[in-house]
Formats: sequence, C-alpha cells, structure tokens
Amino acid sequence: MFRGESGGVGKNLMGSKRRGMLYIIAEILEIARKDCLKCHIMYGANLSFAQLNEYLGILLETKLLKATNEGGRHVYRRTRKGVRFLKNYYKMMDLLRRESVPKLLKPSLFSTVSMRIFFGEY
Repeated sequence: MFRGESGGVGKNLMGSKRRGMLYIIAEILEIARKDCLKCHIMYGANLSFAQLNEYLGILLETKLLKATNEGGRHVYRRTRKGVRFLKNYYKMMDLLRRESVPKLLKPSLFSTVSMRIFFGEY
C-alpha cells in the first residue's frame, strides 16, 4: 500500500479528501517500482486515462520515470531520480506531520507551490 500523506482514511495531511499533484506523482512512482504497463498505473493510482497521460508526460519529461518498449508494449519504471524524489517526498511529509501546518494553507495551493519549487520556477 502507498505510504503517502494520508493521515486518516480518505484524508490527506491538510484534512482534504482531494489528492495533490505531489501525492499522485509519488503514488505513480511507487506503483512503477517494477516494470508495469499504463493500465496498471491507471488503475493502481485511480486516475482517468486523460489524467494518466498528463502525469506520465510530466514524469517522463522530468526523467522521474522511463518508458521502454518490450514486445510491442510500453513498459514504465521509475528511475534513480524518481527514487530520490520519493525519499525527499517522504521526508517533506514527515516534517509537515511533526510541525503544525497553517490552516489557511489550502491543499491545492500547497501542491501548486510545491510543484513550482520542484521544477525550479521559484
């Protein structure tokens, strides 16, 4: 099972039922620890086909995930950089659990800001 930011059944660290972008990326990287097909990621991360393609594009572009062609099928696997992302993601979630998180900080804002920092836009 994914050991993400869930503090209780169906709720994330901020108390919202919605998953943030970083959570979904971490979930995909956990699923892709071994070679897997698109459908395994889609069902394992509970994503629509459109969402899956968007996330795969981001993960492949940032080299957190790699795709290979085996027997005419695209197979996905996380990279070393993807493993490093997961380690840092879990450290960040651990820090946030131990510290009080401001209630004014909305989960969607947190995800957007985190992704901008991650991709070097700040």
